Amino acid sequence: MDWFTPGFVSQIPDDFIPSRTLQQLNNAAVAAGKKEREKLQPKTLSSMKEIVITLTTVDTMTDVYTIYLYKVNGLPSYANRMVVMISINTLIQLVGVLGLNKKKGWRAVLKEGLITVLFMRPFVDAWRVHKKHDDSNSVANPLAFMLGNKAIELATESIPGCVLQCYVLLLNPSLGSSRWASEACEPCRTKLTLFTLRSGAIISIGISAFMTGLTSAMIAYDFDTDQPHRATQPLFYGYIKDGRRGRTFLLMTTISTLHSLSRSLGYAILAVVDLNLALRFFVGEMGAYILYKLLRRDFYFWPRLEGILSVIISLLQRTLAKVITDFCGCFHLRHPLEMGGAAYCASMVWAQVMPFVALRFYNLANRQQLQTLLVCCFGSWLVLNGLFFASIDRSFVNTFFGTKTGPEYTVELFRTSATDEAKFRAAFKNRRSFVNGIEDEIKLWVGENIDRWRREEPAWFRVDKIGDEFLPSDVFEAVGGAGRRRSIMSVRVFVGLEEE
Repeated sequence: MDWFTPGFVSQIPDDFIPSRTLQQLNNAAVAAGKKEREKLQPKTLSSMKEIVITLTTVDTMTDVYTIYLYKVNGLPSYANRMVVMISINTLIQLVGVLGLNKKKGWRAVLKEGLITVLFMRPFVDAWRVHKKHDDSNSVANPLAFMLGNKAIELATESIPGCVLQCYVLLLNPSLGSSRWASEACEPCRTKLTLFTLRSGAIISIGISAFMTGLTSAMIAYDFDTDQPHRATQPLFYGYIKDGRRGRTFLLMTTISTLHSLSRSLGYAILAVVDLNLALRFFVGEMGAYILYKLLRRDFYFWPRLEGILSVIISLLQRTLAKVITDFCGCFHLRHPLEMGGAAYCASMVWAQVMPFVALRFYNLANRQQLQTLLVCCFGSWLVLNGLFFASIDRSFVNTFFGTKTGPEYTVELFRTSATDEAKFRAAFKNRRSFVNGIEDEIKLWVGENIDRWRREEPAWFRVDKIGDEFLPSDVFEAVGGAGRRRSIMSVRVFVGLEEE
């Protein structure tokens, strides 16, 4: 049978292979140094992530156009605010570049900094993901770094930029009107030019909302379809079915776009009524969320940080995650290590109700038009959410409403994981406090397996990540005792004043 080749076998899904044969294939793959048997991956949008990430740079182009529009139309203060948003996004990304490349020399840090300052980061990140760039001296892998940068851009530039544009348009409904267009384009007055200038502000808002939705969907999609994530966290990742990936991605993008548009309009309406009122709404929402996290003892973010750095990073991350969820509903942020299902669901519902609450304070002439637009957005959002839940794997629906905290999820992940790699990541990648109460279980598991790990040296095994209290005494002394190297981050380590 010439057709029965390894290539043919790789095309057969696991469901159609007898369990005993499947186990033999996987064991043979592991013996050859692979994680599992070779599979032919479906051609999906996942292979286009570099294209999608590059397309999101259109948002930056619309920001530049909007800055120009405000400048020439006598609104320099709003143009300056757009510049400030872009600057804050760049600054935070630069801080991330410093932390993630601290093991490299100053030349490498300078190069990465220039890539960020020159707005080439989306293209470079996309290229590295496409080429599966491997850099052992970087703290994060290319996919995590790229998605982290896009999340920062969402929270500090795309979302506030969309709100600002809605606010300015409500205050200046004649912005880019035919009168201004005629004055600005007397030498080159054409129907197309006048239409573009008259509609420029509205088109820019539409593009900003769409690009925000696209980026939000891409973050959630890439995390869920990433095979290492599915292998190590099968309780959470895998809701997107292989045969429906394109349809699900389109639904996710459209849902997030509508969510972004209605929420941005809601805050713009509040700001037009009273800026202080908008600020009180924001502080109230954020304060309620932080209080919820504190009361559930789930405030600290999962990375293994210590001291004041853990407080700063946790507060920053919780704030950014809340902003992204409220303004674009990124599905990934329902993760127990992020917002959690219950908080995510409550935020999504309130984000849809809030614009109608804001409209009650608004009494200008275009109130009816705004109400019609918000009703259309909400109705479409409801229908699309129904289609989304009908297209995903139903066994993951509970993750959208669950009440697990980060520590509870970590303990469950350790106890239910079938592989040493998944257990190791659960026990030693997250904060030490996340495994309080199961120390004896972890110590027993480490004692039974560490000799084999040190002998086989799997790629995921790093003894410096294991706390002293979990190591057998002979291994503890063998790796340096009290003076051994440990993988914990502090402020001094982050800025390079001390070695990790």
